[in-house]
Amino acid sequence: MFYLDATLEVGATFDLPAQYEERAVYVTEGEIEVEGSRYGPGQRREWQRGGFAPVPGDDERMPLPAQ
Repeated sequence: MFYLDATLEVGATFDLPAQYEERAVYVTEGEIEVEGSRYGPGQRREWQRGGFAPVPGDDERMPLPAQ
């Protein structure tokens, strides 16, 4: 597992390391685009509602950062 804090300029790109199968992004400001889909702040609330399937083989649920 790894954590990364990044602040990017408009139009910048960033590649996450491919050796990690499970990756997630938490957007605090602005928007990002991943494979043609756009995401912004608040969409990760779906995680709080339990809207994502659990990670296979991982019994621990990672909480979101405090708001």
